[in-house]
Amino acid sequence: WWLLGLAAMTVLFALNGGPIQWIRNLDKTGAMAQGLTYLIFLALALKFASVTLVARRWTDGARPSARLWIALAFSLALVALLGARTFIAVTLSELLLIHAIVRRPVRLRVVGPGVILIGIVLIFGFGTVKRYQSFVSSHPGTDIGFQQYVEDDAISELPAAYANNYADGVRLIALARAIVPKRAEYQHGRVVLQLLVQPIPRVLRPPVDSDPVIEQTFNPGGGNSYALPLQLVSYIQFGLPGVGVVGFFLGFFMVGIEGLIRRPQQSLPMLLLGVATAIQVPFLLRTGVPRGLALGALEVFGAYVVARTIIRTRVPSPR
Repeated sequence: WWLLGLAAMTVLFALNGGPIQWIRNLDKTGAMAQGLTYLIFLALALKFASVTLVARRWTDGARPSARLWIALAFSLALVALLGARTFIAVTLSELLLIHAIVRRPVRLRVVGPGVILIGIVLIFGFGTVKRYQSFVSSHPGTDIGFQQYVEDDAISELPAAYANNYADGVRLIALARAIVPKRAEYQHGRVVLQLLVQPIPRVLRPPVDSDPVIEQTFNPGGGNSYALPLQLVSYIQFGLPGVGVVGFFLGFFMVGIEGLIRRPQQSLPMLLLGVATAIQVPFLLRTGVPRGLALGALEVFGAYVVARTIIRTRVPSPR
């Protein structure tokens, strides 16, 4: 899996002008990776394999070796180059939950400072790098360096950048209520069709477009698009009844996932499947369907497949 992951990263970089060109355009990784979902899946195998081995050591009642921690850190560093901070946050959340289940919960006073530090680095540090690259792209020929950008622009932009990326759900839902059904009709499940064609390679995938007004509002172009909350997507499809029905089934689904995680004994791959699914629910609520569900499926399916091929014997998970 490590070899496949490294090979996928190599091909991904080669298709986009090499690793240097890729790193210089982290703000455009979403556009550069379009149509390369299967390469992304194989690249994520780097972290799937590392997490599986760490979890296996914990279920054996042993501590992961220093070499294994280094391998995990290196895999996360490579995955970070994909440009999606979500992959890192999801992996660390999974490790925290796995440890709490098979060993013991970590005290808040121990894990709290680390969570805050990692959150600051991912949200503000990595985000500032991507915003600087966007600034350079939109101002060709500028001679403003990264340090000057941080001092002159980045600090003052932080509140707005944070709100636009992490606290814009209410505003977006208000936009949806304003245009549907006044300016655009309900989509009546078109998002399901978009989800069904998602696994088809991009060159062969038939287009399934939303209403032009909805598309223009939530996909303004320029390589940028909004993360649409699940409640918003449900409303656009079927109105308020759709929000209620989707919320009910999501709650019903979560009861099943909790039951899977809480089983006294089960195989490690099944435990990792349950943990990965539980961690993806907040991401699904924030990013909606089809994008959030498609990326979530990559995480859940990948975590199980990689673990199933590595762990060939039944390993009871102690409680």
